[in-house]
Amino acid sequence: MTTFDFGFGPVPAHQHPNGGGWVADTARVDDSAYIGPAARVFGNARVYGDAQVYGNAQVYGNARVYGDAQVYGNAQVYGNAWVCGDAQVYGNATIAKSSDYLLIGPIGSRADFMTWTRSDNCIATGCFRGTIEEFLAAVRETHGDNEHAKAYRAAMNFIRAMEKLA
Repeated sequence: MTTFDFGFGPVPAHQHPNGGGWVADTARVDDSAYIGPAARVFGNARVYGDAQVYGNAQVYGNARVYGDAQVYGNAQVYGNAWVCGDAQVYGNATIAKSSDYLLIGPIGSRADFMTWTRSDNCIATGCFRGTIEEFLAAVRETHGDNEHAKAYRAAMNFIRAMEKLA
């Protein structure tokens, strides 16, 4: 049995065939994913699809990284966090499940995900980043009152309800 120390003592692990990074036997990583030689995936984490984890990045806990997402540099993704689509987490970034973030999707004409952050009351999706009011103005201009506009307004109503619970 091969073991590797992810910082908490040796655990059963193996080197990923696509990149050579260490993966704990408790984690699941698709063969199609890339785990670079210095990257680590452990705990109950899952990395699948064409996702890439490289540099000194770590994915652990119950985190999920999938689609074409990339986690690299010294970034850490953990807890119940999900990184997906074309998202990139890099540098010294840390992404964890937190009551500060709410991810909604797929939604809208691009079937994309939107993120609301409580700490700065910001909506981010696609190329848009701004306040709820700015987002709703952009939705009115782009979608009028079509089905996508209705879905976006419903999401904003949900977010406003979440604000009141804080």
